[in-house]
Amino acid sequence: MKKSLVLAMAMALGVTASAYAANPFSDVPAGHWAYDSINKLAAAGVIEGYGDSTFGGDKLMTRYEMAQIVAKAMAKGANVDKLAAEFADELDNLGVRVANLEKKADNVKVTGEVRYKYMSKDVDGENGNDSNHENDLRSRIWVTGQVNDDWSYTGMIENTQDFDNNNG
Repeated sequence: MKKSLVLAMAMALGVTASAYAANPFSDVPAGHWAYDSINKLAAAGVIEGYGDSTFGGDKLMTRYEMAQIVAKAMAKGANVDKLAAEFADELDNLGVRVANLEKKADNVKVTGEVRYKYMSKDVDGENGNDSNHENDLRSRIWVTGQVNDDWSYTGMIENTQDFDNNNG
């Protein structure tokens, strides 16, 4: 009785382990078009997924994640030249898309200036005690950018501070 119970538990664990090995990610259904590729990469140790046993296939990949995948693939002996040749069209298209994105992302320019002004004026011209002065600070920030080939924009924010509260 004990032997059959131990055998049944071992078989159940074996089935569970093989099922997990077949599908290590809970969010990748068996009928998914990338199922076999994902499982192959997971079995080879190239991809690990997230800590909650999900693959996150609908999320955007960061450059850090891509670097980790390529480094693991190279450590496992992947032929990078063969991969580059096989995916040359996709990589070229990606390069064009990245260049276009960089061109669009680099279209905002922020500049600014700060000006401090102190000016003293002798009001009656006879003694220095009866004088008027200005003591202010002005700062400006300009934002310019290109929306497309035909449209651009410019905006300015200005702040002036009068340290003497002298409005005259």
